[in-house]
Amino acid sequence: MQIFGAEFSLDAVPIALYKAILCVMVAIGSAVSLFAPFARKYRDASGWLRSVWFIGSALLLTWSTLTLYRMAGERGDHSLGRPERSRVVSRIESGIGGVGAGMLLALVTSPEFRRRSARRSQASNSPMKGVKCGE
Repeated sequence: MQIFGAEFSLDAVPIALYKAILCVMVAIGSAVSLFAPFARKYRDASGWLRSVWFIGSALLLTWSTLTLYRMAGERGDHSLGRPERSRVVSRIESGIGGVGAGMLLALVTSPEFRRRSARRSQASNSPMKGVKCGE
């Protein structure tokens, strides 16, 4: 395919590679953020904030794992069995990813999360006591 004099390939292999890279990045990010609600900073947070954060991260980790599993099955590394099973896994995968992303979106837009994030940035901008400029 040629657009504005440049050649573009619409092969499925690079698209699958980019999707696999996205899934690995989401898996690593959600695995790291899975333990964030238990950090010292969020121990006194509301139960809603901590549970939504944990469940949303777990769902995104599950989504990325299912997507990588399904992609490996499509390549023939291991079989998912019948084509109906692949469609079922794909639908479950989409539902889990949507719910997990929606939960984390609700978390990020909550006033409590924004308050806690703002508190951290204000602390880093405070001047040090006892240090005089120009000495």
